[in-house]
Amino acid sequence: MKTIDYKELFPSAKKLPSIFSEKTWQKIRMFTLLLLVLEIIFLYLKPDQGLFVFWRIIIPVIPLVLFISTGLWRNICPVGEINQIPTQLGVSKEQKLSEWPKKYGIFVAILLFLIFVTSRKLIFNTNAYALIGLLLLLVISSFIMGYLYKGKSGWCSTFCPIMTVERLYGHSPFISVRNCYQDCVGCTKNCFDVAPDISFLKNLYDKDPIFFRSYQFFAGIFPGFICGFYLIPDPPQIPVYTMYLYFLIYCFCSGALLYLLNYLFFYKRAGLLISIFGALAINCYYWFNAPLFVDVFTHSENIYTLLATWFIRTGVFVLSIVWIKKAYIKERVYLLKKVKKK
Repeated sequence: MKTIDYKELFPSAKKLPSIFSEKTWQKIRMFTLLLLVLEIIFLYLKPDQGLFVFWRIIIPVIPLVLFISTGLWRNICPVGEINQIPTQLGVSKEQKLSEWPKKYGIFVAILLFLIFVTSRKLIFNTNAYALIGLLLLLVISSFIMGYLYKGKSGWCSTFCPIMTVERLYGHSPFISVRNCYQDCVGCTKNCFDVAPDISFLKNLYDKDPIFFRSYQFFAGIFPGFICGFYLIPDPPQIPVYTMYLYFLIYCFCSGALLYLLNYLFFYKRAGLLISIFGALAINCYYWFNAPLFVDVFTHSENIYTLLATWFIRTGVFVLSIVWIKKAYIKERVYLLKKVKKK
């Protein structure tokens, strides 16, 4: 096997490429923030069209961006930019986050993610004003947490619902990008922005199993949750409690499969199994979403629509295989290094 340089495989933040200058990143963030403002205005003025743009064009692109380069997303996320405004203005209180949210905040983020996504079927898919309220809630919460707490600890690295997905996919990016906000202030343990390639593995093999449990739980339920979202009918076709019961069944079956496989075959390579389920989840997402996304631009069913749909599905599948291989190599090298240290 070809010798792999540990430092090359797990580069520090300073050795990651920045791609753009700091000023250019700032302009890009201002642009994405402007897009968020314009989308909120569009939702208010043209509710149906605003919902269409948000759910059928914007949202389907974001998972692929996270999968290919989570660092890119963390540099341009408009809500993340709002979180950093108090720090940039020098008015943040920069308090340290207490131990409880540091350890268990990820479970709060997972819960928020599940609530917000399932609520799409109840209200956010069809009510533009409710969606505006949700976006404003996220914006205000992000700003307040940035005002109160140091760095990104109060929101982006703890309670942000999207952080659950970032943690799952960000450890083996196809395009690594340096964090282009401020210098590290030591606000988060195993910070994703400081060393994204290794923070995942440090969390998995941390002495405190809570970090591993959070990854395992979310990765386990994620494929079933996505399948449930597209296969379970929306209320009022079925009662609300029935919808949530079905979600519970889908998540339970998916999670039980991960725990069973982990017990039987992957008990020494937990990171690999988590990566496989992460890959399964994104393939499920684009299996259902690819035809919906293609329909936005074609408006008809023909051979080109079919080809475009399968191009997206196949592309995501191929990327997933490569991504799993990258994750396998990184975990293997990391564990070998740990054994040598002992």
